[in-house]
Amino acid sequence: MDSCFLHSILYQLASLDVQGQSSKSSPKMISNL
Repeated sequence: MDSCFLHSILYQLASLDVQGQSSKSSPKMISNL
């Protein structure tokens, strides 16, 4: 259960990173994920 909880947190952090990079980097990074 802990691994699933950590995975959900990492997924949320990754999504936030993509949103932050979307403004600076090209939108191709979002399509890759």
